[in-house]
Formats: sequence, structure tokens, C-alpha cells
Amino acid sequence: MALAGWISLALAGCARMPAASPELHISPAPLASLSRSEAPSTDDPAQQSDNRIDAPRDWWTAFHSAELDRLEAEGLRANADLAAAQAGLKAARELYQAQQAATLPSIQLGGSAVRSRNAAVYASPLSSNATYYTVYASQLTVAWTPDVAGGQRAQVALARAQAEGQRCVADAAWLGLTANIAATTVQLASLDSQRHEQEAAVAVAREIVAVSKRQHAAGEISAIDVTTAQGVLAQTLAALPALQRQQEQARDILAVLTGGQPGTAPMADVRLEQLTLPTRLPGAVPASLIRRRPDIRAARAGLEAAAAQLGITVAARLPNITLAATGGGASGNLASILSAPNSLWTFGATAGQTVFDAGALRHRQRAAEAALDQAKAQYRSTVLTALQLTRDQLLALGNDADALEQAGRSLDAAERIRRSQDHQHALGQTNRLALLNAQLVAHQARIAMIQARAARYLDTIGVFQSLGGWADATTPDLTTPAATSSRDTDRK
Repeated sequence: MALAGWISLALAGCARMPAASPELHISPAPLASLSRSEAPSTDDPAQQSDNRIDAPRDWWTAFHSAELDRLEAEGLRANADLAAAQAGLKAARELYQAQQAATLPSIQLGGSAVRSRNAAVYASPLSSNATYYTVYASQLTVAWTPDVAGGQRAQVALARAQAEGQRCVADAAWLGLTANIAATTVQLASLDSQRHEQEAAVAVAREIVAVSKRQHAAGEISAIDVTTAQGVLAQTLAALPALQRQQEQARDILAVLTGGQPGTAPMADVRLEQLTLPTRLPGAVPASLIRRRPDIRAARAGLEAAAAQLGITVAARLPNITLAATGGGASGNLASILSAPNSLWTFGATAGQTVFDAGALRHRQRAAEAALDQAKAQYRSTVLTALQLTRDQLLALGNDADALEQAGRSLDAAERIRRSQDHQHALGQTNRLALLNAQLVAHQARIAMIQARAARYLDTIGVFQSLGGWADATTPDLTTPAATSSRDTDRK
């Protein structure tokens, strides 16, 4: 009776205490007001962003390259970082399931068989007074801790938020891997094309030096002209080692990304001409960014974890109750272990509450409240940074269209001059040196065009990455739309 009265008193106290899992909400108004200006789309009709479409899971297929598709598949199969992130996700999900199971009653079944000899000076524990005896025992124990204070719910919410955070880590690893493979492949294709053009330019520069020397010997040009031609050749040659070094580095990066060892991966068989520029890109609607970007979703998971941690600290200040029941039997004969005379059982409840801890629990709760405020600010900062990065990426894509157009015009002009010089040289109206200089300028214009095209492909990849790729790249969402997140309630 005294125990029942104490429990009733504790439960009455619970009604007056703050809830361990308070209703937590994020007010969307500030974020919406700061993000209504959608990220701009490029004015180039060849490539437009469309808010009505989402990025597909295999977004890189929009470039229509079989070799890129193969490299992406190999990376997703063999990359070590992605495998580690997915293993971490599996562990987090199992821990979440284990925490959910902890809210249910636990049942344990036990048994024992003990052979003993009792000293003659002691009374035998058996009714037969036997000195040698064997005791068989079995019991079933059921225990349950009712979630009176909400602490268990808060523990489950914490495990769920941690699992969701790990899911975001896995999604970020997946997105980063696919984007890096695509970007490295484009970079290799660009460097390969640049190297071929640079080698052709070196051949032209060598011929310019040779022609300049002959014309100088004939008294047609000065020694300064020869020195200038030699300087141009030196500059043209100097670019080759850098291109070769960048190629080797990119190959090593691609090898590691696809699960191989540096120096062992073959050159990716991709040419810029084989890639197709995606004509429609997913729109940068703020709501889609919040749903898709792993960094925003990870910040949201951290917010929910902080809210759950606050619930745990509140529950620690409230009474806790445990119900337990045990039933079984004990006998010297295994056949009669469950007979009525040999049966045994217990049933009871325990309750407890901290009455004095010098304010330790109160300070832990206040620390959790401050940590939740910190998580709210970090979430807001992450959202704003994501909006900024996405806008900047789309602006860069628009600038790439302009740069590509200017590079195209420059190349067209250089080609017209080269063809004109070629025609005039065939008619004997200009010398060989003028034709070679026009060819050299054309090679340089082609290199600039290759760089401009590669930059646009790279920034297109960056757009897919900044928009979050595909939100469910690894596993289904662990949370529900009604999951609690942030706290705008009064502190108690």
C-alpha cells in the first residue's frame, strides 16, 4: 500500500513537470522570406533550369556517355569511402531498431542444474535432509519500464535522428563520389584534347623558329624576330609538362574513386565531343533544396537529435517506474520442477526519483536547451549557405554560356584568318611565316574553346551536386513528416 501511494504521488508530480518530449517546430516564415528569389537560370536556350523536374537517381546519364556510365557504376560498386558510409548507416539503423525494441517488455527464460554436497554440521536445505542433492530450477522473468516521463520516446527520437544523420552522410558520400567521377572524367577528356592541340601548336612553333632562322639568314627579318619566335616556342613547350602532370593526377584520382590503385587505371576513353550537354536542369526551388541536399538534411537531423537530447535530460528529472514479474520452479527432481508445491513467483514494482543532486540534472537540462538553440542557428546557417552556393553555381553556369560563346567567336575569327592566310599563301600573296602564325593562333583558340566547353560541363555537374542530386540515393527516409524538430516553446 505504501508503495502504491508513493507511485501515485510520483505520477501526480509528473503531471506538474514539463513534458520530456516537448512539441518542437521550425517556423518556416524566415527561411521562406529569404529564399523566395529562386536561383536564376541561364539565358542560353541550349540549357534551361526547370522547377517542374527533379534530378534522376542516375543524373550523369544526361551526358549520354557510355564510358562515364561505366565509370560511375564501377565507383558505386568498389569505392571504399562509400562502402564505409553505407556500413555506418547500417550500424546506425540497427541501433535505432534496438532502441525501439527497448521500449517494449523484455522476457528472459533461464534454467539451472546444480549438484551439491552439504556438510553434516549444516542442516540440509532439502526436506529429505539428504547430504548429496541436485537442484533443478527454471524461471521466466518479464520486466517493463513504462515510459511515464517520456525518456524512452526521447531516446528513440535521438537514435532515429542519429540514423538519419548517418543516412545523410551516406547520401553525401554517394553524391560526392558520383560528382567527382563525372568531373574527373570531364577533366581528363579536356586535358587530353588540350594536350593534342598543344602538341600540334608545338609543331607549328618549331616550324616558325625554323622559318624565322632561314628568313633571318636571308636578311628578310631581324634577329629580334627570331628570338621572339624562340620565346613563343619555349612558352608553348612549357605548357606540355603541366598538362601531362594534370593528366596523371586526374588518372590517379579516377583510379581511387573507382576502387583501384593509383597508376593502375587505364585512361578513360571519353572525348568532349562524345558528351551531350544536358538541356534541362532541375530547378533550384528552396523547398526542393531542403528536401534533397544532404548537408541541409544532416543539419535537420542534428536539430532533431538536440531536441531529443533535451527530452532525455528532462526525463532524467522525473520519476521512473519499473514493473517486473518472475515465475518458475525448483525441485530436486527434474520431472516435478513445475509441480504446484515446487512453483515460485514474484511480482513487484520499483520507483525512484532524484531528490538532491546539487543542481546537476537542472544544469544538464539547461545545457541541452542551449545546444538546441545552437542546432537551430546551425540549421538556419546551413540552409542559407546552401541557397547561396546553389545560386552562385547557377550564375557560374550562365557565365559559362557567355564565355563559351565568346570562345566560339574567337575560334571562328582565328579559323577565318587561318583559311585566309592559307588561301593567300597558295596564291603567293603572303609568306610561310604569316601562315604558320595564323595556324598557331588557331590552335590557341581551340585550346581556349576546349577549356570553355569543359568549364561548362564541370559547372553543369556542379549544379546537379549543389541541388542535392537524388534525395533517396541510398535508403528510404527514416523519419516521418510529423517528426519533431526544433523548439519554440517556453522553457520550463
